Amino acid sequence: VDLSLSWNILDFGVSYIAARQAGNHQLIAQEERRKVVQQLIRDVRRAFWRAASAQRLSRRVRAAVHAAEAALPAARKVESEALRSPVDSLRYQKLLLDLLRQLEAVERDLSSAKTELAALINLPPGQRFTVAAPPTAHLRLGPAPMHVRDMEEVALILNPDIRAMSYRGRISVDESRKQLLKLLPGISATYSPNYDSNSYLVHNYWTAGTALISGYLNNLLKAPYRIRQAEDGEILADERRKAVSVAVLAKLHIAYDEYLATAREYHWANELASVDDRLYQQVANRAAGDTGV
Repeated sequence: VDLSLSWNILDFGVSYIAARQAGNHQLIAQEERRKVVQQLIRDVRRAFWRAASAQRLSRRVRAAVHAAEAALPAARKVESEALRSPVDSLRYQKLLLDLLRQLEAVERDLSSAKTELAALINLPPGQRFTVAAPPTAHLRLGPAPMHVRDMEEVALILNPDIRAMSYRGRISVDESRKQLLKLLPGISATYSPNYDSNSYLVHNYWTAGTALISGYLNNLLKAPYRIRQAEDGEILADERRKAVSVAVLAKLHIAYDEYLATAREYHWANELASVDDRLYQQVANRAAGDTGV
């Protein structure tokens, strides 16, 4: 009976590095999953508020469309009967047509909002639902939750793309070490216990051990190329990580500037809506007074 156990030190080292690389690949997969989850959350939030706006404005938009469609024949009748100046009549018709086009575009955009939200939250097609939007009085646009400098630190630490590139840099470093290990001579150790049932033998049980150092001469010729290739891989991974970091910071500052611009736009739109509401109330009161007279 011959039982042999062979152990190659270099193979063990290469296997250990490969296992560590596999762990880094798993971490990269987790970061990709986290990136997809963040994108899904962002899409759901955007679709939710679009659906809430559609739910609140769809009836008013439809009523405005009906009113404009009803006023158009009357405007054409005024033009045909020459009750007003032809230029004024045509301008009024053009205004109504432009208004109808804008209202139908808004209506079309609002009608697709709930469909998009239903697809994101995995509702069956055609199922009717409502969203629990907060009252308009409770909606406030506050300041940014943190300073832009703090945002930069959080982005550089938690951004999935940057973290994935860091893990890829670790993989490149491990790949360099693995290539260097392959250049070294192979060191193998063998341990072999033996047993023989022959009764004429003085010793029926004995052990044997061997150590073997082997290598290829061409490894010495390939060494400069492989070392340079490994170093270039590390440098490339580091440059990619830097490029991704700069791109993330650029996107952060663009998003922050867009947030500030949107906040200013929301402020003036809110002021304009307040003036329009008061103007509508004044016109309605005057029309009611003229009818009473």
